[in-house]
Amino acid sequence: MNKQKTDNLKKAADWVMEQHIRRNTFCSVPENYGVETIEDAYIVQESLIEGWEKTLGPVVGYKLALTSAPIQKLVGLDHPCIGRLYKSQIQYGNKCVNISEFSHLGLEFELAVRVGSDMPKTSVEWTSENVKEYIDSVSAAFELIDDRYADYRDLQVNSLISDNSWFAGAVLAEESKEWRKLDFQNLMVKKTINNSIETSTTGAALQIF
Repeated sequence: MNKQKTDNLKKAADWVMEQHIRRNTFCSVPENYGVETIEDAYIVQESLIEGWEKTLGPVVGYKLALTSAPIQKLVGLDHPCIGRLYKSQIQYGNKCVNISEFSHLGLEFELAVRVGSDMPKTSVEWTSENVKEYIDSVSAAFELIDDRYADYRDLQVNSLISDNSWFAGAVLAEESKEWRKLDFQNLMVKKTINNSIETSTTGAALQIF
């Protein structure tokens, strides 16, 4: 990658950071920054780390975004993408969330997976079965996303990834080391907001296990 391209992607990261500081409505990264591929978008996301670690703490994990077929179809992908989780964004147990800290807060059912050991490089495709020996624990979780009033009719995946896949926080329940006994395809989850109950199953998203 030439220096001009590298400089432009760094400027794109600065632009994304400024959008968050100003709490601007989400929009695509301007074309002049040259974020043309998913690989470019991940370079932008990685370039945000140095600045965000100063206020959010170190990166402590990753989120999987675009895990359902409908949202993948919307942005023209056939696989998930990732975002980085920063330490101060992770909460545990019964917590109060201040809605004023977000522009347009959304809650998503999630599973938080703690990887217990390094997964080696391999030419063998990872599957729901052969990853199990590397998983230490699983906990129920809510992801806090902030789409900043994005227009979903014109959602560009490179800009979404550049914006850290909209991760804004997570609330994790107690970790379970007995997760192998659970049926993640059919496990029921329930969310109650203002006395309105929404139910789903963990199998509604693409399966990790």
